[in-house]
Amino acid sequence: MHTKPEGILLLIALSIVALSGYAGCDCATAPTVERVDVVLRDITLTTIELDLRVTVNNPHPFSITLNRIAYDIFYERGDEWQPLGQGDRSEDVRIKASGLTTVEIPATIGTAEAVQALIQMLGPGGGELTLKASGSVWLDVELASIRVPFETTQKVSISFPADLIDALQQVLV
Repeated sequence: MHTKPEGILLLIALSIVALSGYAGCDCATAPTVERVDVVLRDITLTTIELDLRVTVNNPHPFSITLNRIAYDIFYERGDEWQPLGQGDRSEDVRIKASGLTTVEIPATIGTAEAVQALIQMLGPGGGELTLKASGSVWLDVELASIRVPFETTQKVSISFPADLIDALQQVLV
């Protein structure tokens, strides 16, 4: 089969039009995790409820899909990181084009870990707990899937009424 010059010109013109959608796009620039926050929502004798907020920066002029977040949460006790909980969410989230999108993942930490962290908060440091969240997000960018790791460390605090602190210390010690 022999292609006529007009057909080749048409193919070139169509390719230019198709690629013009990516004009100004630095497609080699990967999306990044810009910020990770751990927000303490509630703490009881049996559970800690918190939100992991991950902010993704998408530099591309097209939206992408975040299709998985896997993470571990630790709290600092002395000079060591103690496991507090983990999560793995595989629900698709649309990340808007050319901007930041924050994804919030609620997490509930169970009994033994919650009690240990609560004791830490009631200790000499009083009302503060240092948390570390580390993990990865998986993003679908056009025809590729990329893994973007993250890690953050931050202090969280909570106020307990004095009578509750006394009651909790008697129960927990």
